[in-house]
Amino acid sequence: MSVITEKLTHRDPYQHYYKLSDNDISKRLAAKRMPEATKARLLETILENKAAHISKEASDKRKKYLWRQLLTPAKYELKMSNLMLTKTQQQVENGYYANPDEGEARVLAMSAYCKCIEYWVIGQAYEWQRQGMTPAGAAKEKTKRFPAGMPNNGSHWVDWVPSTVREQVTALFDAIPRRAKAKRKVPFERKMPHLSRIDHGEVLSVFEEQRIMLREKTERALEKVSQLAKVDPDTYSDDLERVKTALRYINDAKEGEILPKSWKGYFV
Repeated sequence: MSVITEKLTHRDPYQHYYKLSDNDISKRLAAKRMPEATKARLLETILENKAAHISKEASDKRKKYLWRQLLTPAKYELKMSNLMLTKTQQQVENGYYANPDEGEARVLAMSAYCKCIEYWVIGQAYEWQRQGMTPAGAAKEKTKRFPAGMPNNGSHWVDWVPSTVREQVTALFDAIPRRAKAKRKVPFERKMPHLSRIDHGEVLSVFEEQRIMLREKTERALEKVSQLAKVDPDTYSDDLERVKTALRYINDAKEGEILPKSWKGYFV
């Protein structure tokens, strides 16, 4: 079987219906010359497949967004660290460092740090992503390096690096000879980069994008709990106050602050 034939064989024969409304699908089938019972079965099959298709598309889109939230800060840190490594290597070659050991120590530390991010964060994340997992789902998996799952549910890319590896890399940075008033690189900082992207015509930082989503989720929770509190105030009044407090925390959060996945994260 040729590659073209194989692709055609595995194509969804009903895919061209999925962008149509259920009513339009019904009308198209009604115009076909086939028994009514066959039309009814075909319509049922197409609608079921359409629902599954829409659900999968939504799920894939959501997973892509979640992985981007995790990996964007890691990729930014890797990019900046690689630039620092390249600059340091050039300085070593040009004899910039009076103490050769300092230059070599900087190159060793930065190189190890970049390789660490590439393998433990980006490389491992792509493997989990290929398996159809979400970041939270991957973080819960029990592995040799994380027998109880990742700390903090893998909410930040730093959590994806085993503590023993972080300690080894941090030790390399600590071994760099100190210079007076010189700024030192701190590896594995839990912060969000000041990146931006265009979304519906507005420029949003990664932090602001996460805050908007968290605020929307919390506002929906507030609406739900408010309704429950009206019916059963004794049970839900405390929850109502917590959601309101979480909303204040979200609105007061500063750029670069790590935000929880949900409002409940403020009260863990």
